[in-house]
Amino acid sequence: MDVDELTKVFHRIRVKLYPNYIPTIKGKYLARTVSEKTLSVKEVCDALFLRGGFRGDPAEVEQYVALFNREVAHQLCDGFAVSTGYYSIHPSVGGTFDSRAEGVSPDKHPISFSFRILEPLHKLVNDIEVFVEGVAESGAFINEFTDVTTDLINQKVTIGGQFILTGSKIKIAGDAQDTGIYFTAPGESAVKVGKLAVNDANKLIGIIPDLAPDKTWTLEVHTQYTNGSTVLREVRTIVSEFTLTV
Repeated sequence: MDVDELTKVFHRIRVKLYPNYIPTIKGKYLARTVSEKTLSVKEVCDALFLRGGFRGDPAEVEQYVALFNREVAHQLCDGFAVSTGYYSIHPSVGGTFDSRAEGVSPDKHPISFSFRILEPLHKLVNDIEVFVEGVAESGAFINEFTDVTTDLINQKVTIGGQFILTGSKIKIAGDAQDTGIYFTAPGESAVKVGKLAVNDANKLIGIIPDLAPDKTWTLEVHTQYTNGSTVLREVRTIVSEFTLTV
């Protein structure tokens, strides 16, 4: 047997099944990854001891990785695509232009970054076991947070950009003062989302508020919504199973 076969690492991704409310996609349920948290650079560097057998100073590695990430960000902002070997990042300018002479508007021509999976990461996919934990609770739940600027789902947020939040029974309703959508993080005051462009039972659309960087944010929907025109007597708090970073 090949040595690589003996040392192969197998991975597991846990998912829950959620009702499918998207008319263009067939099937009763959609699978959503159950992510306990978003790992920081420090936590990934610490994991080198366990998975990679690294025996150096993790704090030193963390410093080098931080410098590398900062330089990657500068190169992306200069228009270069960057490949890490496992994935590549590509800058792009969106929107349309009505004429050759039209200037660039940040609102009309937003800058975004897209990720593409490369072959080494594709190979690792073959070693992933997907474990279905069952159907998510049929009551109120948060399903997906989409950052419209980057099209990233349940990952990062773009301050000042638009978001789309989907789920079940998440409509903001009721007279209680604390109803609304909140971003929460340990050691930080909860940040409330302003006026919503769409406020439906299964979809909320709004603008991402100003959030502190280097924090792991959780979404909370506070609402008295139930079904129809009736409302709950008390505010129900619906918490996301995923976390977000700036």
